Amino acid sequence: MQSAGCVGPDGSFTRAQAEERGRAVVAAAGCEDPEAADSWLRSLSTADLVAASGSGHDTYRPVVDGEVVPEAPAEAIAAGRFARVPVLHGSTRDEMSGLAGLGELMTGRPLTAEGYAEEVTGRFGADGPAVLAEYPVERYPAPGAALSAVLTDSEWSTAALDAQVALARHTPVYAYEFAEEAAPRFRNMPCPASFSLGTGHMTDLAYLFENTLFEPLDGAQAELAGTVTGYWGRFAHTGRPDGPGLPAWEPFTDEERYVQRLASGNIGRTDFATGHHYAFWKRLA
Repeated sequence: MQSAGCVGPDGSFTRAQAEERGRAVVAAAGCEDPEAADSWLRSLSTADLVAASGSGHDTYRPVVDGEVVPEAPAEAIAAGRFARVPVLHGSTRDEMSGLAGLGELMTGRPLTAEGYAEEVTGRFGADGPAVLAEYPVERYPAPGAALSAVLTDSEWSTAALDAQVALARHTPVYAYEFAEEAAPRFRNMPCPASFSLGTGHMTDLAYLFENTLFEPLDGAQAELAGTVTGYWGRFAHTGRPDGPGLPAWEPFTDEERYVQRLASGNIGRTDFATGHHYAFWKRLA
C-alpha cells in the first residue's frame, strides 16, 4: 500500500455521497434528463467527460455500497475484518509539497509568511493558531515549505501511521517512508524556486518502475532503486522485505513502531511520529 492510508476520515464515500456526486457530473455534462444519463454520457467526447467530472483525489474514493464494498475500509481495518496477509505500507516524506508549491508556479510569486498564515487559518479555522505555533514559519526554509509540512502531516502522515497501527494488531506490517532530500523531478515540469519539493507525492514511482515520467536517476538514486526493488521483490516472495544482501528492516508493531527510512545512502529506522508531529494532530482531532 503506497501513499494513502485508507483509514482517514475521508477515506471512502457512502452510496448517497457517490450518487450525489454522480448527479452533479451528469448536470455538469449538460444532461437535463437523468433517465437518459447513460446514453448522454456515452455520446460525449473524452475532453467533455473530463471537464464535467472534475479532477483530483477529493472526487474519487471507494464507494461503500453494502455489496461490492460492504463497509468503509477504515472500519474494516480497525475491526480486523480484512485478509490476514503481510502488509507493506508507506508514504513519501513530502506528500503535499507539489500542492503547496502550486500557487507559486501559477503566479510566479513565492508564498509569503502572511500568505502562509492565511492558508493555515483558512484550512483549520479555530485551530489555526495552534497549527501556526506547532509549525512556525521561521523554522522552515520558506513559507511554502512550512505549508507543505502542515498539509503532508495533517492529510497524509497521520493517517498513514494510524493505518499501520490498526493493521499491525492483526497481521505483520512493514512500514516505510521515502525520504530523499531531492527525488527525481517530473520531466518538463517546473518546480518552485523558493523551496525544494523533496520527496513529493508519486516520486517513489521513480525508484520502483522503469518509466519516462521522471528525469534519470543519478548514481546514488539508482543504487537506492536497486535496494527498494529488492525489498519489494523479497516481500512479494516471502512476506517480509529484508533478506540476504539487503539492509535489515524490522516489523512494525504498536509497541515498537519501526518505520524504515528509504533515502540514498541513508537507509534505516526513522522516528516517523516525531518527524510528522503525530501526537499534535491526534490531540487536535
